[in-house]
Amino acid sequence: MSGQTLKKSKSVPAFLCLLFAGLVLFNLRVLDSWFIVDDTACLSCARFEVKDLLFDRETYRYFNRMFFTPVLPISFKIVWPFSHLNPAGYHIHNLASLTLGCTLFYCLIRLYASALASALATCLLAFSMPASFDVAWCTRIHYLWGFTASLSSIYLFKLWEQKRHSFLLLMSLVTAMVSFLSKEAYLILPVTITVISEGSVKNRIARSAPYFVMLALYIAWRYYMISGLGGYPGSTSHPLGSLIRLGSGLPLLAELLYGKAGAVIIALLVILAITNLRKFFVIITLLAITISPFVFYPGVSFAPANKLLSTTAVVCALFAFATDRLREKLRFSHIISLSLFSLLLAGSIHSSIRAQDTVLTLSKYYWKVSQELVDNRNRSVLIVTPHAYYFSALHDVLTELLGRDVPILRSASSKLALPYLDVKDFDSVVIAENLSLGLDWSPENSPDVKVFRGKRAQDSLKSLVTEVMSKTILDAPRVSFQEKKDGLRILITDARNGTYIRCLYREEYIGCYPIPRDYNLPPDVRGFERIDIFLIDSMGNVSKPTTFKNGPHSSVT
Repeated sequence: MSGQTLKKSKSVPAFLCLLFAGLVLFNLRVLDSWFIVDDTACLSCARFEVKDLLFDRETYRYFNRMFFTPVLPISFKIVWPFSHLNPAGYHIHNLASLTLGCTLFYCLIRLYASALASALATCLLAFSMPASFDVAWCTRIHYLWGFTASLSSIYLFKLWEQKRHSFLLLMSLVTAMVSFLSKEAYLILPVTITVISEGSVKNRIARSAPYFVMLALYIAWRYYMISGLGGYPGSTSHPLGSLIRLGSGLPLLAELLYGKAGAVIIALLVILAITNLRKFFVIITLLAITISPFVFYPGVSFAPANKLLSTTAVVCALFAFATDRLREKLRFSHIISLSLFSLLLAGSIHSSIRAQDTVLTLSKYYWKVSQELVDNRNRSVLIVTPHAYYFSALHDVLTELLGRDVPILRSASSKLALPYLDVKDFDSVVIAENLSLGLDWSPENSPDVKVFRGKRAQDSLKSLVTEVMSKTILDAPRVSFQEKKDGLRILITDARNGTYIRCLYREEYIGCYPIPRDYNLPPDVRGFERIDIFLIDSMGNVSKPTTFKNGPHSSVT
C-alpha cells in the first residue's frame, strides 16, 4: 500500500496540543482512581532489576508464568520512584503513551489521507473505548506501549520504503521487538508489514522477512523464560468454534465499541468498496488480522472488546479513507463526513464513559478493602476474595518497597480454606465478592465488600467456618503427590466426579483454584507451607482435604 510523503504543517502541533488537552479533560476523573485488578502485582515488581525481568527466569516467573510481557512490570518500575502508591502517576504515564500513539497514528494515516480526514480519524481513536479503558486501568500500559511501538515500527518502515536509510529499518525492527515484549496481541505486526508494504508478493515477503526473524527470536526468548508458549488456562481449545462465534459476534463487538453508531462502519465499508476496491480489501484484511489474537476467547463480551485498540485504529483508518473518497466524488461531502464522524464520536464517548464507570466502581471497592492494610489500624487482617493475590501483592509493596509496619495478613481466594487456617484471631475480616471487570453489573453479580471489625470480625469468621463445615460431608479425595525435578506432580486417583480444588498456602496468601486430575506444580513455585486438595460434587458438597506439607520432610495427610 503506497503512500505520499508527510508534509510539514504549522497546524499539526497545534492540533496535537489540543488533542492532548482534550484527552486530559476527558480522562480527568479517572486519573486519581485507586489501583484495581493486577495493578499491585505489577507494582510489587518495582523491587526487581530490569535485566532480571528480561533475562532471569525465576525473577520473571514470580511476576507471571503465563505470558512474557516484561514491558509491563518495567513500565511500573519506571514510574515507581516518582509516584510510589499515588495512582495518578501511573494513569498519567498511560495517558502520555496514548498521546504518543495518537501522534504516530496521525503521522501514519497522513501518508495516505488528507489532513482533515487524518485529524478526525485520530480524534476517533483518542476517545475510543479501548483507549479510555487503557488510561483508566494502570495495568493496561503494556497494551498502550505495544500499540505505540507497533505504530512506530510501521511508520519507520514506510519511511524506509521511501528513503532506503538502513537506520530507519533497524529502528523499525527494534520497536517491533518492543511491541512483542509488550503484549502478544502485537505479534501480528510481521503479517501487517506484509500487507501494507509496496510491490509484488515476492517483494512484500522479502521486506517483511526481518520482522518474522524478530518474531522467531521473541518466541524463543518467551519459550525460555516461561518454559512454553503460555496463554490463559481458560482459553478455548477449539479455535474453529471460537472463530465462528467471533465472526457471528462482530455486530456485538461493534456495539460495545460504538453503541448503535456501530452501523456506520458498514456504511464506510460500502463507500470504500465502491470507490477504492484495493483499499477496501486492505482494510478488511487488517480488520481480520487485528481481531485474530482474540480468537481463543470463549465468547464475545466486554473482555475482548476493551482490548481491540488496534482494531479500532483500523476502523479509524477506514473512516479517513472512505471520507476522503467521498470528498473526491460528492460536492457536499464535508456534511456527510462530519455527520458520520459525529455519530461515531458520540458512540465512542458513550462507550468510553461506561468503561470508565466500570473502573471507577471497582476502584472504590478495591480502595475500601485496601484501607484495612494501608491505614494500619489493625494487628491482623483476613481478606476473603477471588482476587486474593491483589492484597498479598499490596502487602509486599507496603513492606518491601515502602518499609511500612503493616498488619499480619491472610488473603484467601476461597472460603474453603477458612476452617484450616493456622491463625483465627483477626482484628478485621473482609469479604469482597465480584471484584472482576464487567460492564453494567446486574444486582446479583455487582461488586460487594463487607468489613467486620472487633467482635463482629470473630463472629463473621465463625459463621463462615460453620457455613463451609456444614457442607463438608465427603471423604478426603485420593491423591498422589510425586516430587520431581520438573515440579510437584499432583495425580488425583479418586474415582468420584466433581471439581477438584487446589489450595496453596503461603505466609500471606492462600490461592484456591480448580485443577485437572493430572496437574504439575512448577518447580519455581516455592515458599509454600502446604497444599490442600478438595473435591466439590455436583450438589455443592465439599470433601475434607488431602494435605501435602512442604519442607525438608514433606508429608501427606
